[in-house]
Amino acid sequence: MRLMVVDDDVQIREGITYGIQWENLGIDEAVCFKDGFDALAGMKAKPFDLALLDISMPGMTGIELLQELKRLDAQIAVILISGFEEFEYARMGMRYGAIDYISKPIHLDELTKTVAEVAEKCRKEQKDAGIVEETGRNAFMQKLFHGVQISEKEVKEFLTKDCGFPQTGVFLGVLLRSDVSDGLFLDEECVKVVIQKITEGMGGFWHRYFQIGRDELYLLVHTADSALYLFNLRVQVRRMLEKINEGLPGGRSVSAAVTGPLDVAGLAGSYKRACKLLERVFFEGAGSCLDEGEIRGVGEKNSVETGTEELARLHGQCVERFHLFDTKELDGWLDAVRKAMLPCTKDEVHSYIKVNTAELLHKYGGDIQGGGWESLYRAAYFEEMFSIWRKCLLKLKEDVDGISGYSKDVQKILQYVGAHYAERVSVEQIADELEMSAGHLSRMFKAETGTSLKKYINKVRVDQAMYLLQTTNMKVYEVAERVGIPDYLYFTQVFKNVMSKTPLEVRKETMTDEKNG
Repeated sequence: MRLMVVDDDVQIREGITYGIQWENLGIDEAVCFKDGFDALAGMKAKPFDLALLDISMPGMTGIELLQELKRLDAQIAVILISGFEEFEYARMGMRYGAIDYISKPIHLDELTKTVAEVAEKCRKEQKDAGIVEETGRNAFMQKLFHGVQISEKEVKEFLTKDCGFPQTGVFLGVLLRSDVSDGLFLDEECVKVVIQKITEGMGGFWHRYFQIGRDELYLLVHTADSALYLFNLRVQVRRMLEKINEGLPGGRSVSAAVTGPLDVAGLAGSYKRACKLLERVFFEGAGSCLDEGEIRGVGEKNSVETGTEELARLHGQCVERFHLFDTKELDGWLDAVRKAMLPCTKDEVHSYIKVNTAELLHKYGGDIQGGGWESLYRAAYFEEMFSIWRKCLLKLKEDVDGISGYSKDVQKILQYVGAHYAERVSVEQIADELEMSAGHLSRMFKAETGTSLKKYINKVRVDQAMYLLQTTNMKVYEVAERVGIPDYLYFTQVFKNVMSKTPLEVRKETMTDEKNG
């Protein structure tokens, strides 16, 4: 059993590597690496069974390295080393397949105990799964998929002689992966269900399944090279997946990536493409069947660039105008973001929301530890994350509308104006709503805000009008109606009083900027 220790601090990594008698724990070799890039190179040269990874490293974080190691070998057992302030990242690492974590400062006794427990668990899982020695069909496919150079001749002989496939025709590759990293294919009950449903679903086709890791099973199905046969096979694969997920115990599920048609030369690359497809489970949800024959445009350069440009525009819009959003407009903004994110990866979605969140909280106030923000990045799937994000934004909107420091009555006034500025709202209406006289309301509002309520209403309307003039092709009179001032001349007057320029001048400036840009 081999152990890698990865930490940019030379004293820590060498102290761990050489300060413990690893052979007493059944670990034959402990190798240290200064960063994630060296560790990946070492892993590709010769596999490791265990890994100790520092979370905070330059160039590649421990979380990022964890994900790359899992792509190379899903069976590798990873223990994270985290500082107190990195606790949330350690928890995130557990979702990506880390087995445990150790807090700094490191105590060798605690470290030794944790590694010993993990090593023993690995040995048991290997024994149970029958993969202590890399032999047989599973081992061959594992080597092929993990980059070991194997000739086409050897692959063809393996498929025909060892697996019994016909020499003519094509294949579909189906990578089945557990939606939660929990050793699904080490669970005898789960394996029994999966194998039974594969046998039932693929009974009319030549097929073999191979265990690639504790959470992965690769199904190779042979068929005639015809559009009809391939179509029917794809339908059966989808039905098979449905049956598997219906039969799995404890609410567990697997998703599938379908690649092909494949020939011998394309078999090795099919695994990498399948792994890439399975990243879309974040968007599609648990139990998804992702077929490369049906998914187009995702990840393509032009598609990603277009989405990135739109997301940048939407981000700027949100940060600048968040205080003017009502619930309907916020939902419209979120829908636009959702569409623009479809070509993105899970990591890109996370990054976008993090940046947007940070800027909103910086500009409008708030704490990442409050309002549910901390639960955002624990969401397993896109729609779940969006639902949490919407709730967080609504909570922030309530806080923004109720600007701290103002009395409850003034907070209610601000909220009312934000929700009704597009209507023919008046001081009298608001006074009736709050059950007080218009005179008292006006005096109270000016005393606390330093401006009259009428001027504030006009400022909100003009801010909204400015946005519409700069971002839409609406005519000026349409903009006036949209913001609650249907009288064109009066709207122009109000607009000029606030902005020191007319709506038409703003529209001309916008058109000039677009032309020059």
